[in-house]
Amino acid sequence: MYRVIEVARMLGVSKVTIYKKMRYLKDEIKPFVVKQKNVTHITDEGVELIKSTIQVQDYENENKDRVKLIETEKKLNAKQSELEELILEKNQLRNNNQSLLNSYYSHLEKTLEIRRRQLRKLKIELENNRLFAEDLKKQYGLFVELNKQSM
Repeated sequence: MYRVIEVARMLGVSKVTIYKKMRYLKDEIKPFVVKQKNVTHITDEGVELIKSTIQVQDYENENKDRVKLIETEKKLNAKQSELEELILEKNQLRNNNQSLLNSYYSHLEKTLEIRRRQLRKLKIELENNRLFAEDLKKQYGLFVELNKQSM
């Protein structure tokens, strides 16, 4: 026979749990409980009976834990799906941005080439105007020279 504290230690629970189980099983466990000098003792059969109810409770707790685990896995899968969608969205945005940047870069290159052509034309015109101004200056000098000679 075992004292309540010994049964509690064997089963890995508290004394309170053992007393609660004894109250729950009062009619069934009565033949297996002996009180001696205000100390409650439980026979091997009583220990097995209490142990079976604790195992049943553990099984119920395991089922509850499994349900929680399944719910948590579902939530995790949902979050993972959301994350995958966000990653896809981010990649699409990145691709769109890259495409826009490429288009803008191409536009800038075309604009730059147009400006370069315009600049070359302006340089040619400027050189032509400079040469024309030199010719005018020479002609003016000749004109002045001729006027001096004719006077």
